[in-house]
Amino acid sequence: MTSLNDLHERRTALDTMRPLPPEIAAAIIEWFEVELVHAGNALQGNTLSRAETERLVLDGEPPDEKPAEDILEVANHQAALDMVGAWSSPEEGTLGTDVVCRVHGVLRHRLSRDAGAFRTGPMGLGTRGTARPFVPRAMMPDHTQVPALMDRLAQWMEDLAPGPEAAAELHYRLTRIAPFHDGNLVVAVCLTNMVLGRADYPPVVIRPARRDEYYAALDRAFDCGDKAPLRRFLFERIGESLDVCIVAAAEGLSRMRKADGTDNKQ
Repeated sequence: MTSLNDLHERRTALDTMRPLPPEIAAAIIEWFEVELVHAGNALQGNTLSRAETERLVLDGEPPDEKPAEDILEVANHQAALDMVGAWSSPEEGTLGTDVVCRVHGVLRHRLSRDAGAFRTGPMGLGTRGTARPFVPRAMMPDHTQVPALMDRLAQWMEDLAPGPEAAAELHYRLTRIAPFHDGNLVVAVCLTNMVLGRADYPPVVIRPARRDEYYAALDRAFDCGDKAPLRRFLFERIGESLDVCIVAAAEGLSRMRKADGTDNKQ
């Protein structure tokens, strides 16, 4: 089980390698961009494979015979990741409901009539594509309660101390409210990564292979208030991202030192 101390130790190890050379940092950012776009869109039922997503993100090559909606979701998610990057800086100010709505507006641009606006009815089930939608067993808040619940969330966020604990708690609170008709899980991942970024942690990626585990952790938290499985799940994903960064940085630095002969210098 990945503990908070484990994450702190791994982040400290990564900190000793910082600042990374620009080419290594760029390669890591590029890898995470593809992973986040593919994994996030897969949660919404997007049918693009990772390879197809990578070609579209990096080379601008759309796959043949794929729904236009799937292609647009990729562009939207890339734009949302730009927002995540910008708002990962504490200098941007307090995260609030306005940021949550803006992220949703970008993610669902030209895809949802109510992009960026709170739902005015039940939460949608998101049955597109082949992805099993998240259908919570617990009763979700009525749409009439959403504005007040989001105001309460905004008040809590004012005193938020960035880090894995706060990121996991925000993820739970936002998904529990489900403020939008669709796209709630992806919005929650984006906000989670903003909070992680403000504490110099890499983003969390919820890959399709982990979808059932993620859904089960959410259901457990919603059903009986036991947030431990969700917290554990998110901590494990953060740990995976830290390991990716550490290995990529170490291998990249080693190649650079061999290339310029530094390894042979005393």
